[in-house]
Amino acid sequence: MDAKMQAKIDGFMEEVKIRNGHEPEFIQAVQEVAETIIPYIARKKYIAVKTFCCAW
Repeated sequence: MDAKMQAKIDGFMEEVKIRNGHEPEFIQAVQEVAETIIPYIARKKYIAVKTFCCAW
């Protein structure tokens, strides 16, 4: 994983830790999923934009 992608994951995880710092098991689960999902979404950006933007 490149440094730019790791920075995105780290930024996301900081938000998760701020909101859910008292839930270490939850944070661990989110970290494991984020390391898979965030790079996938970044590679498939058009899917994310179409799916998430139109759902709002």
